[in-house]
Amino acid sequence: MEMKKFFIVLFSFLSCVSLLKGEENNAVIIEYLPAPGQFVNILPAVGSNPADATVKAQQNIDRGSMISLGGFGGFVKAKFGTRVMRVENQPELLILGNAHSNGAEPGIVWVSYDANENGIADDEWYQLVGSEDDNSTKSYSITYYKPSAADDESTNAIDNYIMWKNNLNETGWIPKNTIHNQSYYPEWITADSITYIGTLLPDNAVDVNGDGSYYSLVPYDWGYVDNYPNSEQSKNLFDIDNAVDAEGNKVTLPGVDFVMIQSAIN
Repeated sequence: MEMKKFFIVLFSFLSCVSLLKGEENNAVIIEYLPAPGQFVNILPAVGSNPADATVKAQQNIDRGSMISLGGFGGFVKAKFGTRVMRVENQPELLILGNAHSNGAEPGIVWVSYDANENGIADDEWYQLVGSEDDNSTKSYSITYYKPSAADDESTNAIDNYIMWKNNLNETGWIPKNTIHNQSYYPEWITADSITYIGTLLPDNAVDVNGDGSYYSLVPYDWGYVDNYPNSEQSKNLFDIDNAVDAEGNKVTLPGVDFVMIQSAIN
């Protein structure tokens, strides 16, 4: 049997993502919500509301540009044109990226089967687990707080720009740089804070010089998006049989109708 492939081409530079149409199965973005980050509101351009942001993300993809997923939790969801059927003992999804030597930015793939056949992504999402599953933090939650208007409008570098707090009682800040000085908080989100939930992968950054001047982003063994160069195709294949439910139990799906890619590193 010929393998059913959906090609998601993922160019993830500091959590930027570009989905291109697949050779055998086109997909359309149905939801786009990046976490705060330095390319948010420019890749794509600012959206006026959630629906508009999703449309602009699709437009970027259609012209071969990128979209940013921002920090941990940011995601994009897409609907396949036709169901991707499970093939026994064979991966069904090929997801390519721009990972390179010392530059792995692993993200997690989630899939959903339209069990109620209503064409809407309202059924359960299943994570495709990878090599770091036992070392990951499940149900990790992080809340980002909207910065002040003055900081958003400032063109200066700001260390304590966007505050975050997680469900492990840890806090931190997303800094702002002078190269990208637009607002890093999704401008179509009017709430003073926004929370994301997902699986947190262990930190893959290695301080090469020991002084914070250069970090190597080391790839994990298998199972993550934008983790290995495209030339290593076997490392960029994903098998629906690796799906697990919220409790970590293996599930067998007849196929998948929706896919979600989510930033998994804080």
